[in-house]
Amino acid sequence: MKGPLQIRHIKLIHWTIGLIISMSLDSYQQEDCPDKFFGPECRFKCNFCQQQCSPDGCGKNICVRGYFGYLCQYRDLATHWGAPITIYNDGDETTCQTNNSVTRASIPMMIMRLSFFIVTIDSSSDANIDDITFEPFQGNSVQQCFSGNYSYKLTSFSKYFKCATINNVTSILLSGKGVSRLCTVTISGGRNLAIKQRYNYSSISRNAEGDKGAVDGEIPLTGSFNPKTCFQAGETSVFSNIYVFMNTLVFIDYLIVYNRPDVINRVKLTGFQLTTYDQAHGVLFIFNEGSRPPEGAANYTIFNPWPTNYFAMFKLAQSYKELQFCEVEAWGDCASGDYGLDCTKKCSLKCKDTYCEVSGKCVDCLDGFWAVDCTEACSSGCAGKVCNQEDGNCTQGCEAGFYSPNCTQACPVGKYSFDCKENCPENCVDDCSPDEGQCHGRCSNEYFGDSCEKKCPSGMYGLDCSSTCSAHCPLNCTRDEGLCLMCETGYYGQKCEYICNEGCLDNKCHQGNGSCYACGPKYFSSDCSQACSKSCGGSGQCDVIDGQCLSGCMDGYHGFYCTEACSGHCKGKMTCNVQDGKCPDGCEKGFVGAECDIECPKNCQNGMCDLLNASCTNGCIPGYGDMNCTTNCTNCMEELCEQVSLNCINGCKKGFIGDDCMSAASTTNNEAEANSSSTSIIVICIALFILITLALAFLLRKKTPVPATIPVE
Repeated sequence: MKGPLQIRHIKLIHWTIGLIISMSLDSYQQEDCPDKFFGPECRFKCNFCQQQCSPDGCGKNICVRGYFGYLCQYRDLATHWGAPITIYNDGDETTCQTNNSVTRASIPMMIMRLSFFIVTIDSSSDANIDDITFEPFQGNSVQQCFSGNYSYKLTSFSKYFKCATINNVTSILLSGKGVSRLCTVTISGGRNLAIKQRYNYSSISRNAEGDKGAVDGEIPLTGSFNPKTCFQAGETSVFSNIYVFMNTLVFIDYLIVYNRPDVINRVKLTGFQLTTYDQAHGVLFIFNEGSRPPEGAANYTIFNPWPTNYFAMFKLAQSYKELQFCEVEAWGDCASGDYGLDCTKKCSLKCKDTYCEVSGKCVDCLDGFWAVDCTEACSSGCAGKVCNQEDGNCTQGCEAGFYSPNCTQACPVGKYSFDCKENCPENCVDDCSPDEGQCHGRCSNEYFGDSCEKKCPSGMYGLDCSSTCSAHCPLNCTRDEGLCLMCETGYYGQKCEYICNEGCLDNKCHQGNGSCYACGPKYFSSDCSQACSKSCGGSGQCDVIDGQCLSGCMDGYHGFYCTEACSGHCKGKMTCNVQDGKCPDGCEKGFVGAECDIECPKNCQNGMCDLLNASCTNGCIPGYGDMNCTTNCTNCMEELCEQVSLNCINGCKKGFIGDDCMSAASTTNNEAEANSSSTSIIVICIALFILITLALAFLLRKKTPVPATIPVE
């Protein structure tokens, strides 16, 4: 036997899923309502409760048999037809099936289309509510859920099943191991959405004490006609009617019209017509009572053939009679996407198919969301981005790389895979990817591959070991960057890509910076990059530091590095001094200077010039003057001029005048001078001829012997 606290707990959970949230959602426009009513504008009945009604609803929310669900507003088709009481429809969740062999149960219901139902099992048992499946039947024929079916847990021992059928259903067959602990099945007959809605009528009887009796929620089942709680139109010779307007668009499954309680007068309602309308005032369907039965019925249940069409209003009418009845109810639920007692609120856009319960709780969330209104995003670490609607815990586990119930924690370093149970590959130098265990960074030497599982062949490197080590790596190279562990002789650099300086001894240099360990013969400087002078004497070697030739210079060269050639004009073709380049025995003709590298001016007489300033000390050849014999004397007669003054020695050539014959003569002067010059020349020539003749005659006379006297015979 369950204790009273446990029973109370079961009932509260079963009937009030989301009640605390939903009551706060529907607490707007609360007023001090008369008994048996509550909610916005006191429109909703609470006489379904076993406790005193409060402004917020049904007291402790324990519903009387025949009603269930949100604030006890839903009609239970498992009990609303005079069915015999069983443990499944008695409204008592402490009476449950206890026979382990029972795996099937048929639940009869009021003949009507099915929309949804709730199954509850014993909370103290180990039975699984998910083991229960269902099939709706009409007689012996299985009916289909035309818009699909789905289910979800309200609690661990209570489950909601959605199944909307086109045809009427007479029973629901439950199957599975969970049936062995079945306690209660409640089948939705919808909720009355016409109660206290706005209305309009053609006339009202003068005997009526009010005009609200049509939808006031009061249904007198016995006694006489009560004008306070029933509707009576005024006298008419044509027709009478009443319109009832829904405050928003809804889905209606069926309507119930309640006749007068006094049987003898029920005939007055026969022949009435019910017309329903959509939001554009288009007719949905028309029901004509047709006097069936002729004496009138206590009530009429009228099924809507278009239950998924939006329902906006309806009209009850009679022709040539005063319309009179005690109540009309429209049973259904909010249109898809709406919720609340009066269906004026919108379901969260994150609700799957924008469908939610009357409390506003999403029946299911779009993938990736959770919470009552599905506004919370599932953790990015949830597998499939799917999580439990109630607590956000990942229902399909974590994506690889995450752990914890809601998969918000990434794998610690060195771990990967689902729930982070796997260790990263041992050849990973750094961490690995949390999902597949692929190495983030480098692999240890000689390994490659996403998980560093493959060994790299010798002489290869790179992420996939597809690159070849340098040809100058004699051993191997690093797997990641291809850096040579050692270079072959003559090469240096990280990949041995540079050639050692040719001046390195034995062609060996430092692998890192290329510096020579020692310089080879005939090379010097810090990096042995400079060759000794080719003019070094002896073996040609030089000092490795400063490059000075160790054995002096070759003949014909001098200087520190023996790079300076002797002038080649030393006297006697002697070589010059190796230190200063001076000629030890002086210079050959035509050259002067310490190193005989200064050539005498070419116009010096006999090629001789001063040793210090190279001036022509022996005069100039004809035609030139000045100290360097560079000035032309071509205007002088015989091109002879004094070396210093440049005055012409023998006068000027024709056409020139002046001491240096540099000025041009005028025509007259020129002729006179020419005549004078000619005369002078002639005189001089004659004089010279005479002198020469006399001299020759004298010489000949002196040398010629006196001829012997030849005797005359």
